[in-house]
Amino acid sequence: MTELTEAQSIADVARESTKPHDLEPGCIYVVRTPGGVQTIDLTGDQYRELPRRKIGRVEVRDVASFAQYYSKHADSNSEVFADLDAATITAVLDAHFATDGDDYAGEGARWQQHRVTLTMIKTPQWVTWTTADRRFMTQADFAEFIEDNAADVAPGGPATAADLLEMAQKFQAHTKVTFSSGKRLQSGETQLVYSETVDAKAGERGTIEIPNDFALALAPFEDCDPYRIKARFRFRLSDGAVRMAYHLDDPQRTFRDAVGQVVTKAEEACSVKIMRGRPA
Repeated sequence: MTELTEAQSIADVARESTKPHDLEPGCIYVVRTPGGVQTIDLTGDQYRELPRRKIGRVEVRDVASFAQYYSKHADSNSEVFADLDAATITAVLDAHFATDGDDYAGEGARWQQHRVTLTMIKTPQWVTWTTADRRFMTQADFAEFIEDNAADVAPGGPATAADLLEMAQKFQAHTKVTFSSGKRLQSGETQLVYSETVDAKAGERGTIEIPNDFALALAPFEDCDPYRIKARFRFRLSDGAVRMAYHLDDPQRTFRDAVGQVVTKAEEACSVKIMRGRPA
């Protein structure tokens, strides 16, 4: 028997005589098996009683929830960012440690894998009015839209909710008429002239007055106060039919301002300065 064969035999006997035993968590083992060398990695959190560090990406929907989670998990090195275009606020709770000149004041880098994000949710009223902005509707559809959403008209404006409801009712009552012209009155209203034909004869003639503009009281998000937004009526006449629309006055600027209002509330609730941008 050669020396190599003898050594192999001794190793095989030693391996067969070894009793099974538990492996210690937190270590990496390299084991020789009949099928080759096998690595056993027991360093993962699933082998520990508790995780070594916090990991997670939490989504919340209001400032109160954001502040509650932030106050529970943040430390002096946590960082918060606001994306004004996406309407989100993200806190990196395990952000890198601060530095002092060229030297690390703490332990240096951290994993940056524990985060909470506030995604601002648009109110149904904001979605309704901005979605239909500048979209011309038929006479009947426009009247129904005004009736369904008259509660959002701001008080004290150039046209009240009652004024718009009255206009909508006139449109609904005159769906089978021919509109011939429209003119601006000294009062600032627009007057639409219509005529109704009965049995091939000229019938009733009349007018419907449309306010030049009105004001809405809309909150873009639940966590912000309502904004007063000006809306201007527009109409188009074609083949005796009228189509109506309204133009909101710069809703994007209002939207960004509302995001800033929510960011300010989050700063006050968390006692932290929020940076503008997105975390890495």
